[in-house]
Amino acid sequence: MVCLCAIGRKYRPNYVKDVVALLQPKWIIPCHWDTMFTPYEDEPDYIPSVDLAGFIQEIKDAGVEPIVMPMRGTQWFTR
Repeated sequence: MVCLCAIGRKYRPNYVKDVVALLQPKWIIPCHWDTMFTPYEDEPDYIPSVDLAGFIQEIKDAGVEPIVMPMRGTQWFTR
């Protein structure tokens, strides 16, 4: 299992592919995609320019299962 910074992929080409090739994880947990200042019961606020859906798809395309940590609110993530 690897925890990858969602904003990091914006600045590093082949970020997910390189990590998967080097570490061969079974799961990747996206992190650092929300502002962490949203009240617990509200929808999480994204860090500007983070594409969480694109990051999740990139993880899937690399053959790894993404695990998005549970958040409260109405946002749901599917595999």
